[in-house]
Amino acid sequence: MIGYIRWELKVFFSNRKNIILFILLLLASLYYALYLAPDYQPIESVNKNEIEARYEDRQEFLDNVEIREGSHPMTVFSYQVFPEWNEYDGTRLDALAAGDLHTYAEATSHWYSYSDDIIFASGRDFFLRYTTGYYTYGNNFSHSDGHYAYLSSAERYGKYANASYDLSIQVFEERTALQTLQRLLTSSLPYILLIVCLFLSNDIVMKDRHHLSIVNGFPLTPFKRLMLKGLVALLGSLTSLIVLAPAFLVIGFREGLGTLSLPVVRYHFEFLNLGTYESMSMGLFLVQSFVMILLWFTIIISLVLLMSIVLKNEFINLTIGIILFIEATYYQRGAIIDNWLSYLPTSYVQIGNIVSGYRQYILAIDSVTMIKGQLVLLAAALLIILLIWLVSRIKRLAI
Repeated sequence: MIGYIRWELKVFFSNRKNIILFILLLLASLYYALYLAPDYQPIESVNKNEIEARYEDRQEFLDNVEIREGSHPMTVFSYQVFPEWNEYDGTRLDALAAGDLHTYAEATSHWYSYSDDIIFASGRDFFLRYTTGYYTYGNNFSHSDGHYAYLSSAERYGKYANASYDLSIQVFEERTALQTLQRLLTSSLPYILLIVCLFLSNDIVMKDRHHLSIVNGFPLTPFKRLMLKGLVALLGSLTSLIVLAPAFLVIGFREGLGTLSLPVVRYHFEFLNLGTYESMSMGLFLVQSFVMILLWFTIIISLVLLMSIVLKNEFINLTIGIILFIEATYYQRGAIIDNWLSYLPTSYVQIGNIVSGYRQYILAIDSVTMIKGQLVLLAAALLIILLIWLVSRIKRLAI
């Protein structure tokens, strides 16, 4: 068995198609690290000039306004809420000037909580608005997006205020290597890794047509041979994570690596989407994300094995990639969503958003959770492996 694994590993990593895929992934990740990551502009950034301008405008209003009977309600309202707002902004400015980032983080946490209390309660048609970056063209959920961002920022900065690790502007703006990885796991990286896994493994069975005499020389049952092929494909797919390491180090060299103790905000759904926000460590977030990636790799590879022994066409195997995008057809933000959809494996492709709970927030449901996702993916993987065992016994394939 060890000899067969060595043979499969040798063939896998000497496969020109796989080598090209690894090279393309490496070049794409380096391009991102060198050219795209430096241009990242978070909506919630540390902008001293913006804080100062906001503070001075409010202070000028407070210094000159005169509240009397018959004053406009908006004038009275502003007179009531501006002092505390400016108290936090003043503390933030003083802390930045003194380089006291822990005090800045504490004041910023209070600022986000206080700001959200006022803006969210006022409604989306009120004159108060969240940061302008949420109000992009065509975004019908800008008020909701701002609400989530402010409360999650309040939670995150609250953890920074009591942090034992070094703080920096890069940490606040989530630019460090680990925080960049976290952001990518909540966007396109899961799709990229799963598509790479599919392309790496799609010919894991069909390539044996070129080595029939060697393969048949190993005294293994068809099912065991398929499982060992799947193991090799899994190891090869995990190698794609290692290929990303140079880009990770490039970002780390420029912005800092970060620490596994950095906070990642997790949302817990409650009725009317008024859920709670809590923090987990970056290390826990990455471990839970890795578990889901591993389960998805297993599902994709198992599907490739099953289709290879049933349909025997590596090009048809590529159609498996469709399952990664099915979710968009039934999960629409703002629509009424049936709970039974959460039992479909395709509901858990957006791995980072599942782990952080953000998927619950934007869909306003409590059924799509990380634990359920891991169980659904595990059950799907075991079911496909069972089908492989049944088909391999029925067909008695000499693979």
